This record gives sequence, structure tokens and C-alpha cells, in this order.
Amino acid sequence: MNDHENMDDDRELGPEVDAPDDVRRALDVPRADLGALTDDVRDLTDAVSGPADHLLTSGSVGIGGLGGCAPWCWQKLDEEAAAKLRRDLADWVGWLRGRYPIAEQLPACWSQHSELVEELTALHAVWNAAHLDVGAHPSGAADFHDRWLPGMLGRIRTWGVHCTTEHRERAGGVYGPGVVDVGAFPVSAGQS
Repeated sequence: MNDHENMDDDRELGPEVDAPDDVRRALDVPRADLGALTDDVRDLTDAVSGPADHLLTSGSVGIGGLGGCAPWCWQKLDEEAAAKLRRDLADWVGWLRGRYPIAEQLPACWSQHSELVEELTALHAVWNAAHLDVGAHPSGAADFHDRWLPGMLGRIRTWGVHCTTEHRERAGGVYGPGVVDVGAFPVSAGQS
């Protein structure tokens, strides 16, 4: 290939740039586009952050609001919040058992089994987020049916709750005592 052919190839690639000022001007257009894109991203982030912050601070994700902990954390609920959660959960589980053919898997005495209460509370929170939150994505409802409901039903089979037509008390040794000796778990450096 000779020098003349190389010059033709260069001309096909675009206009010649003669000076550093031409390079600066060529880069200014993409910078302006980048600035506009940055503004758009900032606007979208603000638009999403506002509702998300509201959901987190108002407690409207899940089951009612409660300052200091998630509104489905039985361990930390005060009596008023726990009473509201019990009513909401009982209504919802009644609806769930009537809506889906799960009565054999989820006994009517579910509320007398703490592990089922915890499982159903978590499932209720997921269902609320998927079905009641204004900004819920449609895939949340599909995830409830594809993942969360079958997952909960699979787990409760392993809990050993064998109530069918009547409630059966669990054996006394099934539930152990909580940690009595907090000193058995020393805090290592860097932990609090």
C-alpha cells in the first residue's frame, strides 16, 4: 500500500482535526449531552427516592406502621401494635385459606403454632408489598405465587405441625429456652 492510499483511508474515517481547539469543540457536544443525562438521572433518583423513603418511614410497606422496628416483628411490637397485627393477620389468613386450596397444608389452628404465625406474618408482609403498595411492580404478585407461597407451604411441612381436623399440642421439648447466659457469647474486637 502506498502513501496515497493511506491518505484516502484517513479521509474516509472523518474530517481532519487541525488544532487542539477543534478537539475541545468536538468534545463539548458529548459533555453537554452527558450533563443533560446526569440531570435526568438525578431527577429520576429524586422521583424514586421520595416514595421509597415515604414507604420506609410511614410503615406502609408490610402491615401497618411502627417506629423503631418493622411492623411485623412480633418480638419488638408493643401490645397495641401486636393486637392490630393479630387482627390483620387473622383476617388475611382467613382470606388466604378461603382463596387457595391449602387448608390441609395450613391448619385452622395456625395461630396456636408460633412457627406458623411467624411464617404467615412474613408471607403477609410480602403479599402486602406486592399487592397493596402503590409503587409495587407487577412481578411482585407473580413472585408471591411462584416463590413465596410455595416456599412457605414447603417449609411448614417440615415444622412437624400435624393438625388436621383438630389442634394437637406440640411435645414440650420442641421449643427450647432462649439464651440465658449472655456471657456465653463474648464480644470480639470490632463488634458491638
